[in-house]
Amino acid sequence: MIQKSIVLASAGSGKTYLLANRIIAWMVMRYRATGSASPDRILATTFSRKAAGEILERIQKHLSMAILDEESLEQINQNMSPRIDMTVDEIEPVLKEFTLAMHRLQIGTIDGVFNRMARCLSSELDMPIGWTIADQQQLDALDSAAMDHVLGSMTPDKLSRIMHMMSLGRNETSPRRFLLERVRSLQDVYSQSLTCPDPDAPWNWLIDNGKRLVPGAHRLADHEIEELLERLRRLELPLNKDGTTKKAWIKAVASIMDDVASGRWKDFLAHKLVVGLETTGEFGRVVIPDDVRMSLEPLRLHAVAHLMDLMLQEASLLKPLMDDFTTARRDLQMESGLYGFSDVSNLLARSELGPVLETMWYRLDASVQDLAFDEFQDTSVTQFQIMEPLIEEIMSGSGSHDLDRGFLVLADPKQSIYGWRGGAPELIDSIKSRWQQSLASEEPLTTSYRSSQAVLDLVNKVFESIGTNRAITENDDDGFDMTGCAQKWGRDFGIHRSARPSMKGFVQVIEPETDQYLGDDEMVLRETVQLVEQLHSENPAATIGVLARRNTIVGQLVARLRSRGLDASEEGSSQLLDSQAVQVFLGIFRLASDPTDSRSYFLLANSPLSELLDLPSLCSYSDENAVAEIASASRRIRDRILDEGHGTLVAGLLDQVRGSCSARESLRLEQLAEVALQWQSREGLDLHGFLDHIESTRRGAVSDSPIRLMTIHASKGLEFDQVVLPELSASLATGSNNARTYSAWRSDPSGPVERIIPLESKALIPHLPFMKDFFEQDAHERLRDSLSGLYVAMTRARHAVHMIMKPLPKTRISNGTFPSTHAGIILAAIPELDDAMRQPSPERRVLYTHGDPDWSPSVTRPSPGVERSRRLSLPSAPTSPSRGIRRQSPSGIAHQTDSVKGISLPSRKALDHGTIIHELFSLVDWLDQGRPGRDQLEKRLDQASILIRRSIPTAEREELIKRFDSMLDMEQITDRLSRSAYADRPGTPEVLREHTIIARGIESITYGRFDRMVVGRDGCSVLWVDLLDYKTDHVGDQGIDSIIERYRPQLQAYADSIMKLHDIPFECITARLLLLGRGEDVRVDLHGS
Repeated sequence: MIQKSIVLASAGSGKTYLLANRIIAWMVMRYRATGSASPDRILATTFSRKAAGEILERIQKHLSMAILDEESLEQINQNMSPRIDMTVDEIEPVLKEFTLAMHRLQIGTIDGVFNRMARCLSSELDMPIGWTIADQQQLDALDSAAMDHVLGSMTPDKLSRIMHMMSLGRNETSPRRFLLERVRSLQDVYSQSLTCPDPDAPWNWLIDNGKRLVPGAHRLADHEIEELLERLRRLELPLNKDGTTKKAWIKAVASIMDDVASGRWKDFLAHKLVVGLETTGEFGRVVIPDDVRMSLEPLRLHAVAHLMDLMLQEASLLKPLMDDFTTARRDLQMESGLYGFSDVSNLLARSELGPVLETMWYRLDASVQDLAFDEFQDTSVTQFQIMEPLIEEIMSGSGSHDLDRGFLVLADPKQSIYGWRGGAPELIDSIKSRWQQSLASEEPLTTSYRSSQAVLDLVNKVFESIGTNRAITENDDDGFDMTGCAQKWGRDFGIHRSARPSMKGFVQVIEPETDQYLGDDEMVLRETVQLVEQLHSENPAATIGVLARRNTIVGQLVARLRSRGLDASEEGSSQLLDSQAVQVFLGIFRLASDPTDSRSYFLLANSPLSELLDLPSLCSYSDENAVAEIASASRRIRDRILDEGHGTLVAGLLDQVRGSCSARESLRLEQLAEVALQWQSREGLDLHGFLDHIESTRRGAVSDSPIRLMTIHASKGLEFDQVVLPELSASLATGSNNARTYSAWRSDPSGPVERIIPLESKALIPHLPFMKDFFEQDAHERLRDSLSGLYVAMTRARHAVHMIMKPLPKTRISNGTFPSTHAGIILAAIPELDDAMRQPSPERRVLYTHGDPDWSPSVTRPSPGVERSRRLSLPSAPTSPSRGIRRQSPSGIAHQTDSVKGISLPSRKALDHGTIIHELFSLVDWLDQGRPGRDQLEKRLDQASILIRRSIPTAEREELIKRFDSMLDMEQITDRLSRSAYADRPGTPEVLREHTIIARGIESITYGRFDRMVVGRDGCSVLWVDLLDYKTDHVGDQGIDSIIERYRPQLQAYADSIMKLHDIPFECITARLLLLGRGEDVRVDLHGS
């Protein structure tokens, strides 16, 4: 009897072997019953062409070996479940029929299957004849054109309302790009809703239930808010034992009142005191007094009503926007015939396939008798909905003509790492519960034919008790039942054993050497590079898989390894934009698309491309001559792109600057040229579309090196002699729950979407409790993917796993808790490792070992090296001498003074922080018009990491932002950076930030960039200039006078240059130092010695 079953197959347990044997058994039993194996009536799907090829190859190999070798035949028979005792006389005709039907076999990717279905149902799906699968470039262009159509038909008022709602009031410079990003992020959620009986119902759930979801919430009149604020001012707050008011309460109430007065209702609701109203009833371990509660509760209900109104408005605008975009996109698809794989699956899912199955197979000149799914845990709900009618037909036995029909699901929920693209392992349980009576019971596969027992011991220790792991159970602060999620993940975990007990293996955990000048992340990267170099030198033939969670880490490690002369294969892909050289080249197209883009002009004019593009450096970027020059340069470059094309221009410029690029940057620019050549052959000029396409384009740098670097996702299905895991300290819940996203919720994993809402911060759940279901669903998906990622990473190793862990924070050491990270999970699972980790040391340490460190034999195969090249230099101002005239920098004058006066040099960390603080202050315009937002600060920190040549860890980022905010709070700093500081001066003040100054003297050129320059203008005339230089120096015993003397020559040089540039009297120029650490505004006498 041909059985139907679900088999859970752990990593390396012979899944492909079982699948090949099961298909062989179906063919032999069909041959016995009918005289024909009917191989073309077996549908087997997987998720990659490589996997499909391996299945075909394994079937042919098993059949061939069974014919040629009796032992192989017996081994295959023994491994058949159920055993059917095949004979050579049966296998020979089956192999012959299988080979002759190769062109009709239905063993391939699930996308390929859907492609074939859609081609024979084009008319039913309303697809044009001759449609084709487009590449990503074509799909990006399709999206861009659809958005142009939507914007072209939208009234300015509607666009304004949509932008205001979706951008949270922020000023977005490009509505088109912003809305396109938003729409793309929503396409998956929107497509899921279209498979519902009523596609509008999930979007209207919030609108239909709004008032019921937040009972009691209502808006207050302005005068009522003022009365409540006045009541708050008069409140008697909790006291200390000495009778003084608790400072935490004073600060909290002041902050709350400021939020209310400013209309920052989200910040108000997120405040711990306001959250305490709905949760513990306490704040600062003090019960919230009734009079405080009575004053805050009406404001809380008003804030909830306000927020609900915003969410309802957004929900009402969003669905029509998606409808318009989808309609425009479908019209363009009908004209162009271009579709993505997701378009095809979405169209099939929305159709009723059940009634047309027979028609479809007839048109395909095929049919399906037996069905097998490989890697079913990665199947999405949409894909399942398409296959559901066929599964139902097979399970019910209809269409079998009295013959049993085979059904097999091969899956491993522990390897479900594609939740972010729709993978739903819960579908396994759905099949089990729905067709339980039809499914035979089969034992899970837990014996590994890949890994050594030492590696599997690690896997067993970490995952056997994952449901009670303290890194999970003690970090469920949000009440999302993460423990239950972990228990469900580990429910089917079985002890893993190696099929080769004698196979040697080794596991170690390394803590890198502490360096006070480096962040923890930087120390881990350095240790990883050194470890890989050591492992490779000890055994050049052994493959090393370095598996990280993020492509950015992969790119950084590849660059560092190659800089040390080691070839390293970057597999998977990362964004082209991760290269600074690519960013410079894209400035060409940004300037061509925007004749006012002074930023791109400055970047290009101060790069090796300046002479090639005929872009002179400008003394100012705001006067009429500069504006005209930038516009002229934009036209010249645009003409070159029209004449030569995107790719031809990039390739030609690359040939001329290749000597200034590292090997990695040259590769990235070659990839940019390749993409640009493809673009120009299809899309023409369309500069905006090209820039959008590049931002979403990803490329790898694959080589035949035994050192292979990739993300954990990209390693799925691969194996290596040894695995290095450098990124174990990222949060289990990767991503930010504070980012505004849209979530789809369904009560049944295989059922339709029931609710779609815009998510707010999870801090607002106490006030908007209906959001908890959405956040909990999201949190469970993140934890599940994270646990599966760690399992996949460990089980890629044949012999050895090397883990690098940064030191535990002191608070963790003292309180005995575990971080919610992969490292935390491993520490909680291995007590001896945890004990060693909690005894800190600045030295590099091997904290834990297991197995045989001499597992590998010595091999002498040489490893190819990589030629070292000089990096592309991107100075902030020109550095090459011109016509023999000496160049001098005012800041260089200050440095010369330092050497004379013997001022001690600060530490590297202090220098780095000084650089970063300067970068953050460059965002400040007028403080009385608002401070830089969090997103701006994060982006500037990313840019600053390039300047200091290291990553900035999260804790250090928080420290720097807090320090920056405290500096802005200082009275003299606030006053000086406000427009009101110049109210008594004539003319209109204009702020120039990071202003470049270049002035020619008789024997020298003075150049540099000034932190902040305020210029008083009357029309085009400059009346006065105030120079501000930010200083983070520690004053100490040297005193302010010493600081002034140190920097006076630098300021005098700048002032002299400005006097020449703007032809104004020297006495109209003032200068000052803003001592950010002390919060002092110090006037510098430019006439001093």
